[in-house]
Order: sequence, then structure tokens, then C-alpha cells
Amino acid sequence: MDNKECRRRPFLRARTWRRRVLACVCVGIFSSPVLAQTIGGDITEPAQAPYLADGLNAKANNQSVTASHEPDRTIQAQGKDQWAGFWTRQTMLGDMWGLRPALGKYGITLNLSETSEYLNNLSGGIKRGGTYDGLTTANVVVDTQKAFGLDGGTFNVSVLQIHGRNLSQYNVGSIQTSSGIEADDATRLWELWYQQTLMSGRMDIRLGQQSIDQEFMNSPSLALFVNTMFGWPTVPSYDMPSGGPAYPLSALGARVHYRFTDNLAVLAGVFDGNSTGANASQDSQQVDRSGTKFNLRNGTLWIGELQYTLNQPSTGNLDTGTSDGLPGVYKLG
Repeated sequence: MDNKECRRRPFLRARTWRRRVLACVCVGIFSSPVLAQTIGGDITEPAQAPYLADGLNAKANNQSVTASHEPDRTIQAQGKDQWAGFWTRQTMLGDMWGLRPALGKYGITLNLSETSEYLNNLSGGIKRGGTYDGLTTANVVVDTQKAFGLDGGTFNVSVLQIHGRNLSQYNVGSIQTSSGIEADDATRLWELWYQQTLMSGRMDIRLGQQSIDQEFMNSPSLALFVNTMFGWPTVPSYDMPSGGPAYPLSALGARVHYRFTDNLAVLAGVFDGNSTGANASQDSQQVDRSGTKFNLRNGTLWIGELQYTLNQPSTGNLDTGTSDGLPGVYKLG
């Protein structure tokens, strides 16, 4: 319909604008950041995914897409009125008929999150229109001290179920994806690692299958936004083989986090350089649809960051003092 027809039929023009406003409202209601992110280990408490982590962000996300990597040591059984206060209780399903506190006695924490989005391309691109995409994240965290007496250990495993249709691929045609959870439909292993804390909490070592965008090259304050650029940056994705070990991919490796002071820390890791082994002409997500290839034959990725944090909450053995200022972090790496 051209401009002349709009002028002749003003009710059509009004209807067009009403559709656009409705689309924007839908985006605001159904979109949410995908992954909960952390700042190098324990300096900042991992954000709870409303959503992963861990959460994605995510090229997560941005994130996380997943739940907190820290086991919940405060799980308690709830009374018969556990279904009261649906909007105020900590978890949607309460204590799951006693299952959650029963597992909590053995240091086991279960997390299940769903991120659902409806995004709409109002003009330009390949075609106008909207798409739905979603991400379900299941996560199990084990506190080894409670489980079998090994102090300072954490075991983490997470699985992704990616569904829906990608707006960027089918409607926009952009290199940078509109949402941090856009990926090929699949049910795949995401992370599988063991972390050991040493030196009274000053250092921790993580070994196993890891998605490095959960700790490296991210900004936790940007995890509130949907666009993937606020999570794992686009440039590394197109510079590294298979896009790098970032959502929805991960790679075998090891990372060390050491705190010189309560505010100054270094985060360093070494990982397989091509997590799926795909060549330039292949879709890396299709080469390893299950996330269980565990490739170690394609070079090495070294990565490191120096982190200086401000106004962070005191956690564990860290005493960052008190301040009325906003929390922040400076990174060099």
C-alpha cells in the first residue's frame, strides 16, 4: 500500500501504526536477557537466570544462558502452604513436594529456567514480521563438601534446549543476531566442569567443558539487554574457529582465578581452539548438535583478564567494605 492509498484510507494507516505499537509491546513483555553471568569466580555473586547465566547473556548473554553455578546451601522444606505467595517465593515450584530440601541435604541444587521471546522486524531486512524463540536451561550443581566431604569443590552440569525461529536469520539477515539466545534448534550439553577453591578462597581452578562467555569478555551490567552485542562480542565470534567456545558452544579447558586483593584479580584460561572441529565451510552447531564431541585436536586458545572491581558485595571470605556507590568493574585483557 503506497502513501496515496494511506491518505485515501486513513483507517488503514492507523491500523498499521497500532500493529507496530503492539509489536513493540510484545517485545517488551516477552523478551528477557538469557544468561546469568559472573565476574571471575566469586568476586561478584552470579546473577540468577530468570531466565539461565547462566546464564548467555547469552551469546549469553548474555549470558545465560543458566542458573547460578553456586550450590544453594540455604534450602529448607516449606510448609503445606507452599503454593501461597506465588509471586513472592524464591522458586516457582516451591520445595517440589520435599524433593528440593531432600537433595539439598546432599549438596545438590537443581535449576530449571525458560526464556521466551517474541521479536518483530518492523521494516527493512529480508521481510517484515515476527518470530518466537526460546531457551530452556536445566542445571545441576553439587557442593562436594556436603556430598562426600571434599571441602571447596563444586560440580556443575547444564543442558540447553533451544527452540523457535531466529529473527536475524529469517527476517533481518544481519550478521549480529537480534537476540542473545538465537541458535540452531537442538538439545545439547552446555557445560560440564569441576571447580576447586584453594588458599582460603583466594584462588579457584575450573576444569572441564566450559562456555567462556560466562566469565570472559562480558559486562554483567549489560545482561539486562536482549541484543547479543551486550554479551559475547560479535568480532571474536567471526574471528575464532566455530565462533569461539561461547553460547551455545563450549570447549574443554582449564581456567584459574586468583585474587591479589579483595578488589584486584586475574582470570586466565586455556581451551581447545576449535570446540567442534568444524572448518570454515561448515555450520559449527550442526557439526556437534549434541555438544558431546569434546574436541582437543584443533589448536589452543589462551585468554586472560585483569579485573578491578568497585563497590562489590562482600561474599565468602571477601570483605569489600561498605559504599554507597554503584558497583562496577574495570577489565584489561
